Amino acid sequence: MKIKYLTYIFTLIISVPSFSQYNEYELKAQFMERFTQYIDWPEGSTINNPEIPFRIGIYGENHFENKLDKIAEFVKIKNKKVKLKEVDFKNILDCDMLFISQCSNEELSEIIRTVKYKGVLLVSDSEGFANKGVHINFYNINNKINFEINIAATHRDTFKVSSRLLKLARIIE
Repeated sequence: MKIKYLTYIFTLIISVPSFSQYNEYELKAQFMERFTQYIDWPEGSTINNPEIPFRIGIYGENHFENKLDKIAEFVKIKNKKVKLKEVDFKNILDCDMLFISQCSNEELSEIIRTVKYKGVLLVSDSEGFANKGVHINFYNINNKINFEINIAATHRDTFKVSSRLLKLARIIE
């Protein structure tokens, strides 16, 4: 049942002829929530502490407006309440998932170095960021939202990504 639901949701989202009638960041927020259902966080991360909420950070400009707020209000991630916050460099380690809006290559390199092995899933929508070490990166082709997964980065940081999710992604090695 869960496989059919995932396939239906991703097919629906990916096959939307033009997401201009939808809010791009609303779809990305839904994707981000769905990703968590098919990724296991490393042992020792705060994800296993039931007293700490699932923390989603936004680094840089927040294009989501209130789209992630809806998820935080109505959905639990990993059986935990969701806490959202805009973050700067000094508190990126206080996240379980970090969405990186556009930033410089130097900033990105520093973020990746800082969260390496720390159990922070990096998600972005900037061209080339998956090749630079972000775990999951959104990209658009013909007005369709797609995503790519950097396998080397997820293995390095010991995230376990379901083969079901990998089948839907463009793989970066």
